[in-house]
Formats: sequence, C-alpha cells, structure tokens
Amino acid sequence: MVATRHEFHTLHVFIVPSLRILQLPGWSLGEQPLDTFASFIFKSGCSLQRVIITGGLVVEEEEFRRGFPAIPDIDIFPEVGQRRGSV
Repeated sequence: MVATRHEFHTLHVFIVPSLRILQLPGWSLGEQPLDTFASFIFKSGCSLQRVIITGGLVVEEEEFRRGFPAIPDIDIFPEVGQRRGSV
C-alpha cells in the first residue's frame, strides 16, 4: 500500500489486518506521528513486517524505531526517492 498526499487523509478508516508492508510519506503522519501510526496499527490489527517512510517525518528515526519494536524492518528516508548515504 502506498499513500499519496491526496488519499492519505482516509487511511484512518482502513482496517487492514493482512497488511504486512506499508510505504507512506512522513508528512502524512502529522504533528504526532507516533500516536497517529500507533492508532492505525491498533485499529487495523495488522502485523507489519516492513515500513518505508519517505520525507517529512517530524521525529528522529531512532525514536520512531523505539516506538514500534515489533516491526522488524523500518526504513526512513529524509526525502522522497533518496537512499541512505546518497547526496
């Protein structure tokens, strides 16, 4: 599932217990990204295995990882399309 700026506002209504991989822009998690993401996971009842967040996350990567220790693979990129270590 990939969320875009135009459709993410409805993510809170999805209940996706089979969801395992999610890619979304960091800005879509708003001012309280940890709370927003935790609410989505709780409501969905999903067991995410991989999360990819691109650009605009307002918390540090390590803080996000600590908030979701059950997700084994979390990749956070500062800008859309940027790979870690690229300039």
